[in-house]
Amino acid sequence: MIPPARPDLGPEETAAVAEVLASGMIAGGRRVAELEERWAKFCGSKHALAMSNGTVALMSIWAGLGLEPGDEVIVDGASGLHMEVRSRGVSVDGATVSVTPLEWRLLMALMENKGQVLSPDQLLELAGTIRSVSVPSG
Repeated sequence: MIPPARPDLGPEETAAVAEVLASGMIAGGRRVAELEERWAKFCGSKHALAMSNGTVALMSIWAGLGLEPGDEVIVDGASGLHMEVRSRGVSVDGATVSVTPLEWRLLMALMENKGQVLSPDQLLELAGTIRSVSVPSG
């Protein structure tokens, strides 16, 4: 099996994990609170919640929307995502989706680093560097 991406972990990451393990708080604690605070600030939001994975995040969103068993939910499998760079338009399965400038930069950072494992800090740094995109004509 060929792995989709190889983690790039060094001494800094090893030390950070050791610090969390030594604290006894592996499912919360100071580092999670720090991540939530930094993410909220970056997004211009009052609050942010770290989730253990994408499934938990989606289930939390659905619960917040009041969805119940039997409700229809249409989820993009990523193949239907289309980004029009010149107009900064985004559509999913042909339907136009409104995105903020920050959301556009985050999508661009993910698209430009497809297949890479990115830490939250790396993603925020990459999104912060994207201001405009040069598209060759023709």
